[in-house]
Amino acid sequence: MDLSLISLLFLVACIAIGFVLKRNIGLLAIAMAVILGKLGGIDDSTIISGFNSNLFMILLGVSYLFAIARNNGTLEAVARKMIGLAGRHINLIPVIMVVSGALLAMAGPGTIPVLALMVMLSTALAKELGLDPMSFTVCCFMGAAGGGMSPIAPTGIVALELAAEEGITGIGIPYMFTVLLAFMIFAVCYYFATGLFKAKAPGVPLSLKEVPPLTRRQWITVGGIVVMIALVLTLGINVGLASFLVAAVLNLMGMCDEKQIFREINWSTLIMICGTGVLMNVIIELGGIDKLSAALASIMSPYTAPPLMALSSGTMGFFASTSGVVIPTLVPTVPGIVESLGGGVTPLSLISALSISSQIAGISPASTGGALALAAFVTMYKPTAEEKNRYFIRLFITAIIGVLFMSALGLTGFYTWLH
Repeated sequence: MDLSLISLLFLVACIAIGFVLKRNIGLLAIAMAVILGKLGGIDDSTIISGFNSNLFMILLGVSYLFAIARNNGTLEAVARKMIGLAGRHINLIPVIMVVSGALLAMAGPGTIPVLALMVMLSTALAKELGLDPMSFTVCCFMGAAGGGMSPIAPTGIVALELAAEEGITGIGIPYMFTVLLAFMIFAVCYYFATGLFKAKAPGVPLSLKEVPPLTRRQWITVGGIVVMIALVLTLGINVGLASFLVAAVLNLMGMCDEKQIFREINWSTLIMICGTGVLMNVIIELGGIDKLSAALASIMSPYTAPPLMALSSGTMGFFASTSGVVIPTLVPTVPGIVESLGGGVTPLSLISALSISSQIAGISPASTGGALALAAFVTMYKPTAEEKNRYFIRLFITAIIGVLFMSALGLTGFYTWLH
């Protein structure tokens, strides 16, 4: 059998085994890369070169800084302040969740850390107000997912780094705004379709004055994050190095418990992302990505390419990580598809489409975002098995609707709006 096809089967097997057995896909990917590399006669140094040390440093630095912000309660305090801005206007809380989630995620921590924080707060708040927790959860997710593709957030970093490896550069800002606008459009549609604009809970007053002020440590941490952003945007310092610098200063100033920080860094996610890169490098060497690109291009036209890419990535995103699996798998196919279609579609439109759809699919309970939402519901409501199953199904249906929505958006030419 053709080794290029075998390499793609290895990728499918890696994702399937990781999902079914609940194992880290990155660790499996490295093991499979060794086997596949030896079958294809690839030397050890080439296999190891697939581990993107630059990306690892960036992700670790950002994780280190925002682990400090979580450890001393800064992220939680800022989120509570933003939610408290609604006062008695309950129908504004979902709006604040979307906006605050997007701003927090864009500032550096990315989708999952912000969602992990806000979904617990929003579920608790929904219970207190007697409102449907699902609606608040979706609003949190749309904000965090929309902001999580900024050039200094982990998922955005992964996508842009992989795009740069394929020779696609200078797309950071239009990419970020395309993703953000897509999620804002969905959030607005959801807000009115579900009746959230009429939400009321007059018996439960909320006031910004009831939210405790930020402590000295939290203000210093906020200042540190602002400095990190300034270093990246004004001096062009690598976001990982800037994060390490600021985090080290905060650590030395006693703004965190260092032992706890090591426990809060999501090492498994870092390994999953970089480990998948090792396998993807071997697959590229064996021609697997070229074959996948040709297969996708054969059913695409310049008009249908973005929606079909969105549908494909969204289907993968129901069960797999956007940054760890979907983006590393599909971004390398983009140049081949563009070339096959004769330049009738741009790399930015395809990368935006696949990122947005796989990201919104993450609210599926089989993916990280949906799993966090389900965990928050179980923690706050102590549901029966039937109620838990119903919530599981509702999350999955929301993910399906989201993928179909983002795919349909591609038919309008939305993904080319900044071209």
